[in-house]
Amino acid sequence: MDAAIRGGSNEIKKAVETVHVIREELNSVLKDDFGGKRIRFIGDCIHGCLAKGERQDDHAATIKEAALCAAAMRSSFDLCLKIVKPGATIDLAIGIE
Repeated sequence: MDAAIRGGSNEIKKAVETVHVIREELNSVLKDDFGGKRIRFIGDCIHGCLAKGERQDDHAATIKEAALCAAAMRSSFDLCLKIVKPGATIDLAIGIE
C-alpha cells in the first residue's frame, strides 16, 4: 500500500479497488457460505458474527464453524490476491472471539 501512495493517484485508486474487492469477497464467504452476518466494515477490516444452534447456542458447533469460516476466508483471500493483485505485499489477519 505504501508503494501505491508514492506512485500517485492512479496507484492509490488501484490499491483501494483491490481492498474493496477483497473485502467484498470476505463478506461473501461469511454471509453466503457460512450464513454469518457482517456487522460493519472499518477500513480494510470486516467484523462479523455467526452462531450455530436452535433455541440455545451450540458452542462447540459455533467454534468449529468459526474456524472453518476463518480457513475459507484465508483461502479466498489468497485466491483474490492471485487474480486481482499478484505479488501484492498485503496479508490477512483473522481473529475469533
